[in-house]
Amino acid sequence: MFDYIPKAILPLGFFMFFCALIGVIGNFVMLLCSFRTKRFRSPCHILITATCLADAIHISGQFPFCVHLFGNLTSSQAQCYWMLTAPIVGLTSGGPLILAMGIDRLIAVRYPTRYRYFQEEPKFYICAQLLFPIGYAVFFLVYGFLVRNTDVKNQITCANPLALNGTAFQMFTYSSGLICIFVFFVYLTVYILLKSNKASARFKSVFRSLAVTVGLVMFGWVSTTTANTLSYSITDSTYTAQLIQMYAGITVNTAAASNVFVFYAINSDYREVIKALFGCKSKTNSPLFEASSTMVTEKRRMTLVRLRSPCHILISLTCISDLFHLTAQFVYCVHLFGNLTCSQSQCFYMLIMPLSGVGASGPLILAMGVDRLIAVKFPTKYRLLQQEPKFYVLAHLISPIVYTLVLLYFGYSTRIVDEKIQVACAVPVALNGTAFQFFTYSNALIYFIVVIVYGTVYILLKSNKASARFKSVFKSIAVTVGFVLFGWVTTTLTNTLSYEVTSDTFTAQIMQMYAGITVNFAAAANVFIFYAIKWVEVGIAGKFSWHFSSEYREVIKSLFGCDSKMNTAMFEASSNMVSVSATSQIQKRNLTMT
Repeated sequence: MFDYIPKAILPLGFFMFFCALIGVIGNFVMLLCSFRTKRFRSPCHILITATCLADAIHISGQFPFCVHLFGNLTSSQAQCYWMLTAPIVGLTSGGPLILAMGIDRLIAVRYPTRYRYFQEEPKFYICAQLLFPIGYAVFFLVYGFLVRNTDVKNQITCANPLALNGTAFQMFTYSSGLICIFVFFVYLTVYILLKSNKASARFKSVFRSLAVTVGLVMFGWVSTTTANTLSYSITDSTYTAQLIQMYAGITVNTAAASNVFVFYAINSDYREVIKALFGCKSKTNSPLFEASSTMVTEKRRMTLVRLRSPCHILISLTCISDLFHLTAQFVYCVHLFGNLTCSQSQCFYMLIMPLSGVGASGPLILAMGVDRLIAVKFPTKYRLLQQEPKFYVLAHLISPIVYTLVLLYFGYSTRIVDEKIQVACAVPVALNGTAFQFFTYSNALIYFIVVIVYGTVYILLKSNKASARFKSVFKSIAVTVGFVLFGWVTTTLTNTLSYEVTSDTFTAQIMQMYAGITVNFAAAANVFIFYAIKWVEVGIAGKFSWHFSSEYREVIKSLFGCDSKMNTAMFEASSNMVSVSATSQIQKRNLTMT
């Protein structure tokens, strides 16, 4: 399958892909911790967050590298520079930010009174700390732009070390080595001062986490800088030097991806917040946390449990499939803005995961509709089925899984391996000819059934006294399905017409790609719909009252550290038709009497 990839680079490609995936997700979790908890908004923690953001941006540069490598693509050095502008910012600002964190800890332990004075104006203090990282990153962006190689005859496999050409990368290598020396002395000084100082346990915990992170980064940059420096001395071959530089980046990328694991393992504050993000039990009675960072109240815990019911699991799986689907656009953008092409067969291999999302989305929406139909039509049987929720959910997943596997097999069997036929890789192109036609027509049939199922549920709900929460969940799903239906109807019509109105393959593909705008819009709208959906209930004297889908909104707000309604009424399971429990009714009656 990968015969066109040099054996010396193939292991590096797999490592960089998984390292980048873990690194981006892990650093994003660290960002969520900062948004969620007020304690993590102090200057020190803001610098930690900025470093994690820089590492996430830096490590995202491996995705274009993997696209180039596994897609057998090349670009000019100038094109590589433009594609990796954001990763260059993360790459160059990482070292100065680590130095800034060390200086912050040095001031805090050496001049604690002055440090508290500085924090009276935290914005100015943080801006002062960020001056050097920003200036350093801007300098190398400008320098990289000035020395970029615009000769399209010199083609490369785009990667972070190659985005900065020649002297720019050499200067970055040497200056990074100098920064690492300063970092070493600053953190060593802080360590010595802490040994002779009665600092708080929290302060030492934060510093220990930073020290381990810095140790990994120092090891990474020392080995990388040494290898990069030697690469110019031990060989005259440009290819060999570039190969050495790319392998030298393994340690740095590992360090950039390890932040969340280091802080989880060493720092209890971060560990408890991270556990809370994923709905795990945490030490809510720990004296280390203030009210804003106390993990999960009973109400939130119950909400998280409710969001794991079969209906919500199907919603989550639909969102995952939409996420996979949308990731294909990154590959398309790399091809489009990098002026790159690949064979149709290579495009299929690169978009296997997005194609899985595209294929599973329709059947999953149908499965959600069937779930709601059973719940409203046979509520007693529905509760019985949920006694074995694993088997119930698996039964719903049979159709999406089988349909996706058939689609992937059909796409594999009809792929074009002719290297002479080059395409700009996108979802409509990844499925060749008859495979894409099969997908278009079968998807139209699926959504026709979806309309019937959801229409039936709507009619039953109109004549049924279902709970407000049940109607809320269904209304959110119905709006989502409405967006998706509109998207797929326009897309299916355009895709069908593309085979009728033109015999030119390129024109047909252009029509199919533009037709995907509505579908991609619908796939990206899930979070906004479940956050903002509202519905109307008619109260006494015909008055209207507006309500919002509060479960998802409150959980989303808590993820970003926003205030949420802690005193809202408890929520019943999505399958329960009773709106208020007997216990809550008794409590209300007692309160009225007192």
